[in-house]
Formats: sequence, C-alpha cells, structure tokens
Amino acid sequence: SNEKILIEQNSLSYIDAEAKGLPFNPLIPTEKIKGGRITFDVKKHISSVVSIISYSCGFEDKQTLRRIFRDAIRQSFQENNIPIENDQEIDLDTQEFPSFPRVIEIIEGQSGSNVDHLISRLTEIDDDGILENAKGSFKDLLHGKYLINLSKLSNDRSKKLAICLFLKFAETYFTNLPVTNQCKHCIIIDEAKRLQGFEVLDRYALECRKWGVSLLLSSQTLTHFSNDIINNSSTKICHKITTGTENKKMIDLLGSSNLEAQELLSKVDNFDAFEVLINSKNINLEPIYTLGLHHYLILEHLLKNGVMKIDQLNQIDGCDPPDSRKLR
Repeated sequence: SNEKILIEQNSLSYIDAEAKGLPFNPLIPTEKIKGGRITFDVKKHISSVVSIISYSCGFEDKQTLRRIFRDAIRQSFQENNIPIENDQEIDLDTQEFPSFPRVIEIIEGQSGSNVDHLISRLTEIDDDGILENAKGSFKDLLHGKYLINLSKLSNDRSKKLAICLFLKFAETYFTNLPVTNQCKHCIIIDEAKRLQGFEVLDRYALECRKWGVSLLLSSQTLTHFSNDIINNSSTKICHKITTGTENKKMIDLLGSSNLEAQELLSKVDNFDAFEVLINSKNINLEPIYTLGLHHYLILEHLLKNGVMKIDQLNQIDGCDPPDSRKLR
C-alpha cells in the first residue's frame, strides 16, 4: 500500500493506536531541567492530565467529577511511593508509575451518582483502549521517527484525546529545553480540526520554533485555525478550493486584498492534482506543483535505474500513477 511504502521510504516506526494504544503513558510526567538538576513537577502534571482528559471527555466544567478523577490519580501515585509535590527527583529507569486501569479501579471502588457518571465518561473515551494500553514515556518518542495512526479508532473523542495529550506533552517537554535556532524536531498533525478550541495549540504554535520544533498542521479549511495561528505561520499551503465562500475566506485570512491576488485565488477551484497555492516569506501567493508520493517513487526509481517508459510506471512498487498528463 502507499502507506507501507511511505513508512519504508522514510524509515518510520509505525504505531497503530487502535492495536497498541498511545505510544506513551500520560501518567509518566515529563522532566524539567533546572540548575543542572532533572526534576518532575508531579502535582502540576496530575492537574494537567486531569484538565486535558476532562476537556476531551466533555466534563471540564464538572468540578466534582474533576476532583474525583484527580484524587484517584493522586492515590495511584501514592501507591507507587511518588510524592504529590513539584520539583521531585525521580529515577525513570527504576520507578514504577501507575496505569489508567488502576485509576479506574480506584474510582470504581467508590459509590454515588457522580462516580457512575465519571466512569461512564471515561469508559466512553477509552472504548478503543488507547489509555489502557499506553506504555513508555513521551521522551522515548524523541529518539526516532514515528507515524502514529489514529484513523482506526472508532471514537472521535479518543482521537481528540490522543492528539491533545501528545501536543500538551510536546509543549511541556520542549519548553523546558534551552532556546535554539536549529530545527531538531518536526511534528505533523493531520485532521487538525480536532484541536479547534484547544488553547494549548494556539500557545504552542506561536512559540514552538524557539525550541527547535517545526509544527505542520493540516485541515480542510483555514477557518479550522485561529487568526493567531494563521498570522504567525511562516508558510501557508492551499490545495483546491471548490467554493467562492472559501476563496473569500482565503483572501481575508492571507491578508490579500489587491486585485492580482484575488484573481489568482479565484483560479484555485481549477487546480490540478498536486497543484497548490503557497504563501511564505520566499514565495508570495504563487501556484506550484508539489512532489506527491507517486512522483517521489518515480524519481527515486529513475535515479537508480535510468530511463523508463510511462506505461511501465505501474511496475514501480507502491506506485499507482494517475493520468500520465499529471506526471509531466
């Protein structure tokens, strides 16, 4: 499949969230480097996890449910002899951390309508087992290149939770590192519309480059992103637009009011496959053709094996090329 070829070509480690859960346990706090010491803000971390999960589960405004959930997580930490304080020194190699199944067990050991309501919300969000099966620390992910597939998760809230947790952990981890002008990590989030209204996204998107992180967000329309994100994005890429309403939004969001830009944007609905409109520091609203996966596979094959005929393209592993006119 194309996905398999993409993974192989880029030496990615593939993680199926439906089968394996999150690739990190959200109950393992991220480290903080201060004065040469590596510490962990356990109390703050628990509050953050409660905030994100309650937001994704839809009970962020239910203080009683949040308190029951927070206290259960705290108890699970105490059972592992981890003090509920900030600025704690923890040996990640030897320390056992709690799991979400244990947190659920603690909550189920209580009674009352609020407990039942909370269990119902948490069970609904984790029907796919992304928290139940979560293992490892977030830092472990930074030593490789990963494609995390959420598409097979049956619950949209599970998908939202996974993305929100990942982004929050990225913000917490990277903002504790020294500022750098080198790009060391790249985070690509497809279907970023799931993050609409998630304040962490706006905050992190504005600052992540200071810590050497490139953030690429993809969605069906620019209106899925806040004006802060749009105005502070160094590069904007627009694929085919089929409605005049979207054209108008594009003009407004890109800050293009001159006649030439409007005429250019009006042509977007006639774009071919792989044709995009780019607005960046170096390219000002110019339509170009991008290098799709098929093009990449063809180019690599030609560089290795030399000239071949167009009707032989389907012999390239993973390549199912479109109309040959699009491959010129």
